[in-house]
Amino acid sequence: MDNINFPIKVAIVGAGIRGMHAYAPFSKMRPDLMEVIACVEPNPERLAKMGSDYSIPQELLFSSFDDFISAPLCADVAIIATQDKQHYSQAIPAMKKGYHILLEKPISPDPKECMEIAEVSRQTNRHCVVCHVLRFSNYYRLLKSFIDDGKIGDIMNIQYIEELGWYPYTQSYVRGDWRNSQVTSPLAIAKGCHDMDILLWLIGNKKPIALSSFGSLKYYTKENAPEGHALRCLDGCKAKADCIYDAEKMYMLSEPGAIERGEWPIKKLTSVLTRESVYDAIKTGLYGKCVYECDNDLVDNQIINIQFEAGITVSVTITAFTEGGTRLTRIFGSQGLLEGDAASGQIWLTPFGGERVCYSVDDFFPPTDDKEDRSSNNLLLDFLDMLASGVKPGNGLTAINVSLQGHIMAFASEHSRVNSGLLVNIEDYTNKLII
Repeated sequence: MDNINFPIKVAIVGAGIRGMHAYAPFSKMRPDLMEVIACVEPNPERLAKMGSDYSIPQELLFSSFDDFISAPLCADVAIIATQDKQHYSQAIPAMKKGYHILLEKPISPDPKECMEIAEVSRQTNRHCVVCHVLRFSNYYRLLKSFIDDGKIGDIMNIQYIEELGWYPYTQSYVRGDWRNSQVTSPLAIAKGCHDMDILLWLIGNKKPIALSSFGSLKYYTKENAPEGHALRCLDGCKAKADCIYDAEKMYMLSEPGAIERGEWPIKKLTSVLTRESVYDAIKTGLYGKCVYECDNDLVDNQIINIQFEAGITVSVTITAFTEGGTRLTRIFGSQGLLEGDAASGQIWLTPFGGERVCYSVDDFFPPTDDKEDRSSNNLLLDFLDMLASGVKPGNGLTAINVSLQGHIMAFASEHSRVNSGLLVNIEDYTNKLII
């Protein structure tokens, strides 16, 4: 593959939270490396904002993907940050057109589509890198360095807990865009593909042998609605005073200045950052619905037990029922214990027979206010450097062929869950997908 010169030209496909707020701003931080020159977005307000913010000419602002893919090749890269079920129909024609792809996770809600996208990447010799930002977070880099340096010996067992948090969970998976698996993906795919991927990376890409999973939508259902509730929070709900999920409390009474600054989750509700527009959004939109009356079907709690080669066992818990959002990890080794909290950026190392010592990510890496954005920036730096250096497709840290294994594990866990905890042999499950 020929080298691509800096600044690398990028088209943003999907100007939502990730496309507009996580990836596009990097071009302003490092205009020497990346330039946003085109955008595809059906929402006219977002499209106009992208055009204004990045000085994109009108002829490179597309309201539909079909118009974009029908036009002449206009960039080196397409960053696809659309909804899960759109990825397959966009990534394949984009690679065939000649674009390298940075693809939001999950690759697709369909395992066979995931495999086909990977195959087209190989056939077209186009990079398709999946946005597994956890591998690029300084917290997980530090955690992995302790493992690779032999601080706890050989890994025996891992306990991994993803605490989604009641607020983020209801925002995204009860009221929000990812609330219904028929429209997007089951939770094991939407969140679990991240978790499976990072676990594979931490243990050195050991082969998964088998897994089983249980989980359900237990709480956010009509049966648990309080007496006197309304279909919408602003429609005279009699339970409003004592309800922590009241949309007015969650969005209108947020931290002072949060609306005007467009902080998450306000920027999900509206692109017009005024109290009036936020009020209108909760009065008529998705985010003003009662959490017990939505069309959500994603589980709110799930466990996954995994057997890897070399006798390594892993238990994964994904739950909405926590105060804050974080990922907690306990790695039991033959010579010690590693414990970590992704939200705080702290890691505790206890060598057998020694003292428990706490390490902070900020002691090893320059502090940052937003760890996920730093991870996204690290991902972009790695991706752009690969393109400029002429690295062959398939060799990136999160290249699609690397990402596939974690996705297959996530699909297998959902297959197990919907079949009452069926024990799934990963090799057999994968072979059936190929046939």
